[in-house]
Amino acid sequence: TLLFAVHDATSKYLLPFFAIPLLVWARYVVHLALMLVAVAPRLGRELFVTRRPWLMTWRALTLVGVSLLFQSALKALPLAETTAIVFVTPLIVALLAGPLLGEKTGRLRLACAVAGFLGVLLVAHPGSGLDPLGLLFALLSALFNAIYQLLSRLLVATERTVVMIYYMAFVGFACTSLGVPWFWSGPWPGYLDFLLVGVLGLAGWLGHSLLTLA
Repeated sequence: TLLFAVHDATSKYLLPFFAIPLLVWARYVVHLALMLVAVAPRLGRELFVTRRPWLMTWRALTLVGVSLLFQSALKALPLAETTAIVFVTPLIVALLAGPLLGEKTGRLRLACAVAGFLGVLLVAHPGSGLDPLGLLFALLSALFNAIYQLLSRLLVATERTVVMIYYMAFVGFACTSLGVPWFWSGPWPGYLDFLLVGVLGLAGWLGHSLLTLA
C-alpha cells in the first residue's frame, strides 16, 4: 500500500506534463525492463510458463484498465479524494469473494468494508464540488481493481508470483504500446522526469509483487 501511494503521488506530479496513455506505457516499459534484467537471466523460460494463459492475460488487461482509469481520475480530482473513492474496492471484493471464490466473509470484515464505503460517500457526496467525470473514472477504477484482485486470488493457487507479475508487465507493455504513436507529443522528458518514471515502474513492480504474495 505504501508503494502504491508513492506510485500515485508520482503520477499526480507528472500528469500535467504528459498524456495519460504515455505515462502508463512508460511505467510498463520500466517494469518489464526491470524484470528482464533482474529476473529473466535466472529463470529463463520458466518466467513465462503458465497453465492458464488466457486468465493471466485477462488479469493483466484489467490492470491496464485500472491504470488508465485511475490516472484519468487523478487528472480531474485531487489525489486524496481520488484515493479515498477508490477505497470502495475492498467492499466490492468482500461482496464477490463469497460467490466467486467460495471464501467466507465474516460479519466483522463486511462491517469494516461497509464503513469504508460510507467514508467514500462522505467524500463523493452530491455537492462536494468534485468533477462528476472524475468520480466516474475513480469508481470504474475501483471496479476494475476489484476484478484484478479476485483474478489474482484465483490464479495464485496454480501460478508462481513471479510469472504472474511478468505476464502483467508484458501484456501491459504490448497493449499500451499500440497507443503510443497517437500520444507521442509534448515536451521531451528531463532528467527528473526520467527518474520519476523509473519510480513509477519500480513502485508498480514491487507493489504488485507484494500484493500478489499477500
